[in-house]
Amino acid sequence: MSKVHEIFLFILMAALATFIIFNRLDVSSIYDWDETRNAENALEIVRTGNWLVTRWGKEPDLWNLKPPFGAWLMAIGFKIGGVSKLTIRFWSALFGVLTIMVVFLFGRSFTNVWTGVIAAIFLLTIESFLGVHGARTGDYDTMVTFFITTAIFCFYLAIKKGKKIYWLGSGIATGLGFLSKSVIGLFPLPIAVLQLFYLKLTRKKFFFKGAWLGLLSLLLVITPWLVARFSVGGEFIRQMYLRDIRLRMNVPLEGHRGDLWFYYYVLSDNLGRWLFPLFVFCLFFCKAHLLLIWLAVVFGVFTLAKTKIDWYLLPIWPAVGLLIGLGIEELGQRLKRLNRWLPGIFVFLGLILIVSQINLKPKVEQDFFQESLENFRPYLLKMERVYLPQRMLRPNIWFQFNAMVLKGAVGYEDWRNLEIKKGEGLIVNDIDEYKILVENKSYRFLLQVHSLYLFVKI
Repeated sequence: MSKVHEIFLFILMAALATFIIFNRLDVSSIYDWDETRNAENALEIVRTGNWLVTRWGKEPDLWNLKPPFGAWLMAIGFKIGGVSKLTIRFWSALFGVLTIMVVFLFGRSFTNVWTGVIAAIFLLTIESFLGVHGARTGDYDTMVTFFITTAIFCFYLAIKKGKKIYWLGSGIATGLGFLSKSVIGLFPLPIAVLQLFYLKLTRKKFFFKGAWLGLLSLLLVITPWLVARFSVGGEFIRQMYLRDIRLRMNVPLEGHRGDLWFYYYVLSDNLGRWLFPLFVFCLFFCKAHLLLIWLAVVFGVFTLAKTKIDWYLLPIWPAVGLLIGLGIEELGQRLKRLNRWLPGIFVFLGLILIVSQINLKPKVEQDFFQESLENFRPYLLKMERVYLPQRMLRPNIWFQFNAMVLKGAVGYEDWRNLEIKKGEGLIVNDIDEYKILVENKSYRFLLQVHSLYLFVKI
């Protein structure tokens, strides 16, 4: 295939990935917990100007124990485009598209451009890659998957071509992966070590010169943040080790438990009936041992860990896609007569699956808090602070009110105990409380939406 055709396919895949991942990205409500927590960390960076310490509710966040690279990018998005669902999810979606493109190039470098096309199309059919904690929510899993994939791709090129620039790229990508999602971003290290060990055992020729550059660049990326963060409070680093490594490996945190077959079911459910047998075929007949090591390390570590969550497997999907692309190539070699048409057949089937993934008219959950927020918006934008009943403070609701008011939202148990200043807002969600406040000369009623009543102190 000519260079022009390869470039055309690259642009086509980039456009397809962009359309699918960014399509109606801002429609669904912000998800509780992780997506909300990430957005709140970024919002606090914008408000405080402190780019080193991530915060939740104005206090250092010792629950979301991730280095701040993702929060930095989200904060930059807030500064440029304001706080919205689109700016919360933009970076995750962008890294999703970039992952698709790296997988395309990775597959091309293994055999030919069709391996890359098939692997890229495969990723665009995987719900786990696109859904919750994937490319279409404001989480850091797609970001770390991109850096892991890029680091392993650069490592592959380094041992294949012997150019130092690839060792440098692998180290930088691994470092940024760590700064995105802690130790998960360091997966390229054991994968690279095991691959080098395999090459040594099999006496295959490879280029090792310049590996020190990869390690040096990794240290140069992560050390400044580690030193700076430790200097303003070592508890964060200590908790990052205890909770994100030690506890997650030994305890099913937050009720996320499962048996040794947990991730097997995640794989089989996402692959479906027609892709799973092909994947098994690829495992046995694929000669790309780097991909098998990648698969084994990620799958093995998370299987041994006691805390089990399906999106932990996100870094595995590029390897699975590449294995399937190579497997189809191998299948074509075994079926000589079909060799010419087999890649095209799978590309066609993949495109059908992609079309089924496109949500031109997605179901949007009815969220009356979201409706309340939109109706309250004109009033809240004029307030410095708003007080909300503690019992209604789901994380995503609290964040959205907090983002709209200059000095943030504050939860309360009993509004009578508050010292509310003139111009500040008060929301109640009880009809009896509403009747009391209507009679109170110190408050003016502004608006009711569903069971929420908004007052302002006068």
